[in-house]
Amino acid sequence: VDTIINHACKKHGRRGVGQKMATVLIDKLSRNLQFVRKIGVRLARNTEQIVKVTKEQFEALEDIEINPRSIVMGYAGTGKSLLAQELAKRKLEENKSVLLMCFNRNLAARLRYAFNRDSDIRVTTFHSLSKRLIQEHLFGWWEKNYSDTDTFWKDEMPLALYDIDLEAINKYDVIIIDEGQDFKPAWYEFIEECLKDKESGTLAVFLDKHQ
Repeated sequence: VDTIINHACKKHGRRGVGQKMATVLIDKLSRNLQFVRKIGVRLARNTEQIVKVTKEQFEALEDIEINPRSIVMGYAGTGKSLLAQELAKRKLEENKSVLLMCFNRNLAARLRYAFNRDSDIRVTTFHSLSKRLIQEHLFGWWEKNYSDTDTFWKDEMPLALYDIDLEAINKYDVIIIDEGQDFKPAWYEFIEECLKDKESGTLAVFLDKHQ
């Protein structure tokens, strides 16, 4: 600090800086100083959190295995998407057909990337699945009715799904939904129709009710 003040005095021909400027200068030079934990303490804390989350995740998986209808709630960053992926893998290993859905296209791409390229787990967004089914089973509807509006995506398109012959669409043993808080109640009614067995088929929803 003394060196900087002396330099400023010589450059500007003044005796020094005022009290206010001195306070600002010292604050800027020392603002990054803080107490830090030793790396060992941080690692121990992180390990404790990982063990706790992993235990909770395993307990959630066990519950889903028992209950064909499950809702898993958790805040952002608690591993809901990882849990959805693990559930999908387990069900595939049981020779079950699996549909993994979410709301956001970027999340769908990340979920797809988490599986092998030749994986039989189908990953899609609700809107992508709906568009494909409508184009395959309702000839000309998309071209006639499409509009890039909230009303179309939230109401008109999902409503058109009920005009499809449900016996003609592909159905799944297991349907897993991530970002479930963004799915409308009417969407769930149609999604349940995509189960091979609505009584014993697995429908698991992961959501954050605060988002």
